[in-house]
Amino acid sequence: MSFQVPDTSDPPSTPDGQRKSFMPSTTPAGPPPTNFTQQSFTPAGAPPSSVFGSTMSGVTSTFAKPSFAPSGLLNNARVEMPSQSTSFSNLRKTANGTSGGDAGTFGVPESSPPHYSAEGGNGAQYLEEEDDRMSVDKYDGPSYQQSAQSSPRRDAFRSSRAASGTDSPRGLTRSRYGVVMSSSLRSSKGAKKREPRESVLPGIAKGIATSMRSPGLQEPDDLVLQTERLLSDFDVALRADDAGDIEERAAKAVRQLIKTWDSYAQKSTAVGSIGPARNVDDISKANYLATLLLQLHHPSPVTPQPGTSRSFYGRSGALTHHSEQTIPLPKALLDWLNTYHNPFPEDLVGLMTFKPDPAAHESFWDTCYNTQLRGNFSVVLRLLKNANFEHADSALDDGLDRPGYFGRQLNATNDAVNRFIRLLESCPAITDNDWDVKGPNWSIFRSKVRQGIADLEAFATSAGTLTEDEKLGFGFVSTASFGASRRADSVLPKSIRENLRILHRLLLGSSAELTLTGQDWLEASVLQAIWWDGEDEDASQDSLAISRRLLRRSQHTRQVDVSPLTAYRQKLALTFADVTDDPEDSVFSVNTNDPVQVALACVLEDHVEGAVGIIHKYSVLVAAAVVDIASAGGWLPEARPRSAGIMDGFDQEDLMVLSHGQDNQSGLQRDDVLVEYADLLAGKDELRSTDHKTVKEGWELACNVLNRLDSAQTASQKIDKLLMQLPLDSQARVDKILGLCHALDLGNQVRAVSERYADMLADTTHSYGTALLYYARAHNAKKLKNVVDLLVSMCLVQSASYPPSAALDPQLKQLVENQRRVLTDLAHVDVEAAQLISTHLSGYATIRKFYDLRDEEVNLADGAKPTLRPLARKREAANALLIVIGSAADGIRGGLFDPEVDTVVQVDGLLALLGEALPLLNQPKKVFSPEQVFALLRAVEDLQTVTRRVYQQAEALFKSAMSSYSGSPATSPHDLLKKSISGLTGSSYSLLGESMLARSHYSGGSALGSEGSGVLVDGDVKRGWDWRAGVAALQLGREVLGEDVLSLLRVELAREVARAWGG
Repeated sequence: MSFQVPDTSDPPSTPDGQRKSFMPSTTPAGPPPTNFTQQSFTPAGAPPSSVFGSTMSGVTSTFAKPSFAPSGLLNNARVEMPSQSTSFSNLRKTANGTSGGDAGTFGVPESSPPHYSAEGGNGAQYLEEEDDRMSVDKYDGPSYQQSAQSSPRRDAFRSSRAASGTDSPRGLTRSRYGVVMSSSLRSSKGAKKREPRESVLPGIAKGIATSMRSPGLQEPDDLVLQTERLLSDFDVALRADDAGDIEERAAKAVRQLIKTWDSYAQKSTAVGSIGPARNVDDISKANYLATLLLQLHHPSPVTPQPGTSRSFYGRSGALTHHSEQTIPLPKALLDWLNTYHNPFPEDLVGLMTFKPDPAAHESFWDTCYNTQLRGNFSVVLRLLKNANFEHADSALDDGLDRPGYFGRQLNATNDAVNRFIRLLESCPAITDNDWDVKGPNWSIFRSKVRQGIADLEAFATSAGTLTEDEKLGFGFVSTASFGASRRADSVLPKSIRENLRILHRLLLGSSAELTLTGQDWLEASVLQAIWWDGEDEDASQDSLAISRRLLRRSQHTRQVDVSPLTAYRQKLALTFADVTDDPEDSVFSVNTNDPVQVALACVLEDHVEGAVGIIHKYSVLVAAAVVDIASAGGWLPEARPRSAGIMDGFDQEDLMVLSHGQDNQSGLQRDDVLVEYADLLAGKDELRSTDHKTVKEGWELACNVLNRLDSAQTASQKIDKLLMQLPLDSQARVDKILGLCHALDLGNQVRAVSERYADMLADTTHSYGTALLYYARAHNAKKLKNVVDLLVSMCLVQSASYPPSAALDPQLKQLVENQRRVLTDLAHVDVEAAQLISTHLSGYATIRKFYDLRDEEVNLADGAKPTLRPLARKREAANALLIVIGSAADGIRGGLFDPEVDTVVQVDGLLALLGEALPLLNQPKKVFSPEQVFALLRAVEDLQTVTRRVYQQAEALFKSAMSSYSGSPATSPHDLLKKSISGLTGSSYSLLGESMLARSHYSGGSALGSEGSGVLVDGDVKRGWDWRAGVAALQLGREVLGEDVLSLLRVELAREVARAWGG
């Protein structure tokens, strides 16, 4: 239903009343009047007082404080809200020019554009006020005394009754875009044209950050653990997914981070100011700034935690029911404002509980403005629906001597308010939870709002004026207050009409109203971006510029539709410049002594480096998270893309050449922030969650952080340095370190830590199996082979398994007895390590098998039976022995030593191995097959014809074995070590050193340490047979040499061949 214009009405008129709303205001009677004169804005004089009141009031000037201006929340600068934008044409004409009638509505232009005058010798001229904005006189009559609800801050902020009639209200000295029209040429013109704007904020922010003390790592362990888990998951996802998923991944990470931080941060706002309350901790301040910064680049829902104190400015039902996906930026900014910026939390509470009715409160309409601007439409609807205007405080502004309307004024007020309620209920945010304010649904809604303004003006005019009898019955104040009586003439009260008109224009995103109703520079800037319709605004407002703009809209795609986040950030920077450049009110000035306000201003200007620099001083944890997200999202200044190993192939000289000519950047560096964060984590012994389910050492988290550095070289160096400082005091700790390095794909660190731990084992313990395992993990085949060679050598010297079965360490026991399972498990982690162990351990395992078969019967427990019969056991032992002899002889085929042949048993053990074959020859029943006999002959021939040096090394081990049997120190381990073959294929003893062997031989300790049994002492070793006994029994009158054994072996092999030929 539209407002109807009575046929009997005799409306006022102005020339050219049919002009379109976008045409500039003109008058035929010479230059239009300015805001500094008392001239009428209509050429035929002032309009009838029964409709609009007069601009020629002798009581107040056009700069007087309007009685309907917002109070309480508007912060002590007096403002003049725009009055109706009515063209004084025939009220029965509709917006499209058709004649009125029953369905006709009055077409009212939204606003006339301002006139820019040329700059003269006296400086920039003020804009002429729109010809459809009428001044309103200030009511000077007696005030209605309400209950003591005023707060001290209302004395400092705007009040609709406290203004002096001679002070200039802030609204009149600004354009409709909120630009100060004085000497600020930069803000009024350059900003609108998007020309480069020099800002002093980066320098201020850098200076503040430099002077602030770093807080260290004071966050709760739970917060650190949860944040680091999210960032690690985000990093893994980035490495795994395509570049096209980065934005989605970043938005998801931001949602999770905000939710995590929200549960630990305090969200109370400093009363009457900007930023968190003064008593909050640093993490709350960092969260306050970081959440807004992240929202501007990756909009995400901000959900209050249960139990968190919330003001009535918190989100309404329409705002809280949202998807967990990326949301429109206006919605995200509203969420942030409602959560983190509520400088006057008691306002709505006081209003809702005010008696006799909320409408009787002096801040009723101000609260409606603020609540609507914050997107809490359901609260606004509840306020308007439940308002009883019989107690309305605004009646005092309309000239009544007491609050409240009645009669025709009350009916008209209720009618107008109900029409606005129906309009607001059709808002897309309420009907469809659609917060894409720039989108088509909102464009249609704004058209309805513009029509609603026109209908409101038509209704105000058609409602007529009060009769003299009605005025007397209503109890008007003395007519000496001429302006007040003129305002009270209308059936629809002037203050009601203007407040409803402001609510309409706020829905349109009018810059003037948004700036005037903003409580501070933060609100004024952010709200203009939130309610922006997406259209580019030209500084020029003449008819030609407007025509061009309309043509562009129909022909070209808007930037906000292509890159919405970029467009919104540009809009926010422009509105911030408009609001804060040369402000007339202190609330629109950034307090440069407050780090939070400076950082917040940097966020609005999209100066990421300045904002993060201050966030970094509040919380290194939050700053590290921000730079991680910013780097991945591509909005961190001077961020280097992750090279994924591309730059790792260049040495330092190459990198210097590539970086030649590049400026040394002294600004924010992501790696610097992460390195500092990692250092703080490394200083923590342990971080434990409150439920004790998650326990992490500081170095673990530090490695995770360092692994995310852009520079792979720096990351590797830092991680190496960190791990080198860690004590490797247990296998469990080493496995934990290796597991983390493996998960982070730090192969170099895995090998370095494994080798360091294996070296430590070799120096201090007898854990041969563990040493073998970690040398394999280090991919150090040489050291692994040396350990195996040592074990083989010790077996040959003692002619027994070394270490004995009872002295085996658990790892070596598993490698010997269940090698397949161990290698399978190892292969799941490191295939190359499993292959190394499988290859080099086979010779040692085979030798142990030979000795275990030989000694099985003598080592049986009481009542136990051997698994094999004696002959079968001997033949099985012979097979194992021939395999080892064949491997040892592979490197000297034909009597020529080949160092390239990789054998599992060194050639220097061949002579002792051949000695082990002597007891198995010339047995009543043949043990060796003919093929095995010829294999032994070939090994003897090759050893006797090989170079003298190789033979001497083999003979040295043979002499050590004989010395071990006789207990004579004729050949000490030290001498045996000096005769090793380190110059050829590597020594059997080079890994563990001479001193270990000496301790093992003389003290009975382990060759790898002081622990273990006396494995080199023969007294407690039981053998099935011992070849050394037969050799020692030879009566040669001298020391038995290797040649003696080989001669004896040839004789026995000849007999075996003869037996084979003889059958």
